[in-house]
Amino acid sequence: MDDRKLSFKAVVGSYNYNLATPDSDVDQLHFVFPTFDDLYNGVQIKGVSTSKQEDVAIHDVRKLADYLCKGSPNFIETLFSVRTYQKDGLYGQLLAMKSQITTLNLPSFYNACRGMFRQQHAKAEAALFNKELDYKETGKHIASAMRIANLLLKFHKSGFNNYEAALWYDSGTIAQETLVGLKSGKADFLTLRDYVEHLDGLDGDINELGDDYRKQKVDTDTAQEVQDLVRVYVEKNIRRELKRGN
Repeated sequence: MDDRKLSFKAVVGSYNYNLATPDSDVDQLHFVFPTFDDLYNGVQIKGVSTSKQEDVAIHDVRKLADYLCKGSPNFIETLFSVRTYQKDGLYGQLLAMKSQITTLNLPSFYNACRGMFRQQHAKAEAALFNKELDYKETGKHIASAMRIANLLLKFHKSGFNNYEAALWYDSGTIAQETLVGLKSGKADFLTLRDYVEHLDGLDGDINELGDDYRKQKVDTDTAQEVQDLVRVYVEKNIRRELKRGN
């Protein structure tokens, strides 16, 4: 992105869950370092690039640190990506800390997932009763809501010890084939209606886990370690930039 140096790229989305269909785009997050001017002007780098094959979101590495510390499921997922491209050692060092990072801020993680679930639930209901029903779109919203709910349920069941298993769906399992089928538009109206009603039950299941997630303490030591690590890499890149400019 312009003259900003890339730290790493990571595939995110359906490929990381083994839920990709032939129509699935390859979604990527790219993390770049700020320049001295960015720091001086208080700029946080952000950009989007789309094509028929892939969707790319570009973020400042400082945002990566902030959102990992906030328990963002979308940013945590980068540590479980099926495909990455790394230009320095930052990703590898974060990867070595992924067990601690996944449990760093469970109260915030829970709230983020619950919000995402309810958003997809609402979209599924709206799409189901649209005058012109799009089976694939409706199925995608249902599948997304179910996946997010299952992430919370499975991670909780593991005692918050196996995020990767909570994220992944083995090929040929009923759960995997159900979600892929929904995303592919294979469900008829009555089946879609049943699954939307099923989401109501999942909403209740999620709510029952709320106290267990919220009572987990925020790991401030790991949060500081993440921030310090990213700061070191940002500082190195700024020093190199200024040295080149002399």
